[in-house]
Amino acid sequence: MKTPSTKNYSLNIVDNILVLIAVTLFLSGLILGFPVLKTVIMARYGSLSDYGSVGSYIGGIVGSLWSFAGIILFFIAIRLQKKELELQIQELKETKETFQIQNFESTFFNLLNRQNEILQSIEYDYNPKINMPNLFEKNQNGLEFFVYSTTIFRSLYRYCKSNNQAEKDGARQIWGLCDIDRSQLDELEIKLKSSLSEYDFVAELYLYFMNQYYQQFGHYMRHFYNILKYIRSNQSKLPNEKIKQYTSILKSQLSSAELFFIYYNGFAFPKMKEMIEEFNLNEHLRTSDLLSPAHDEFYKSKTRKEWTH
Repeated sequence: MKTPSTKNYSLNIVDNILVLIAVTLFLSGLILGFPVLKTVIMARYGSLSDYGSVGSYIGGIVGSLWSFAGIILFFIAIRLQKKELELQIQELKETKETFQIQNFESTFFNLLNRQNEILQSIEYDYNPKINMPNLFEKNQNGLEFFVYSTTIFRSLYRYCKSNNQAEKDGARQIWGLCDIDRSQLDELEIKLKSSLSEYDFVAELYLYFMNQYYQQFGHYMRHFYNILKYIRSNQSKLPNEKIKQYTSILKSQLSSAELFFIYYNGFAFPKMKEMIEEFNLNEHLRTSDLLSPAHDEFYKSKTRKEWTH
């Protein structure tokens, strides 16, 4: 964080030279005028013309030197005032920046804390439709729900994409753990396969899935989107390195399961996708974590192929 500049009104080389010239002119005036003035004062008698000559001499030569010295000193004073004004403006600018950073940080970290509270408050009652021990054996709350949902979402994708019956049956078993009405499965598959592109397919699947779990996902995604909006709205007020620092902090708070759903949220919501790319939220998501490696091509900001040092 920046600290306001310390005032420094010291003279620079040019100002020192000008002061030296002014002092020299002033002393020169004294040196030139003093002998003449001394002669007049010491003289017992003198005509008016003598005094007039002395006055003309002092006014013409000494006065001119002193006037020039005064102009130089006046010029120096203006320069010092200008420097003082520039420093005051710089101090105000730095104070404003400091205040903006402090204000941003206060709101930003409050938003982060609130996001974590929303995550922890997610509750999902585990009520399997079929018995599959050791897969999910308890209610899914908080981050556990995101991990659970990742498995369900993958199974839905495999079921709707696959033409292999054995693979579809396996996906159906996992899919049977969730509360989605299985009677809708065939209708969903037909609708998705009628999509014109893989992108539209995934977007429709994501929207369908979110609608089933809107109570758990809705608040989380809306709040996260507004955190990104808040960072973007302050980009013009904060240094770029600060923006990178805050987005890095935000990304470090996200688990792989959260990143997975934020990634696919961008398929359905263009404004979210735009900010995911802008802040490079995909950099901590592995390509192998996606529903399909081909989906990496739909973002300008790429996922990691693998973790390396």
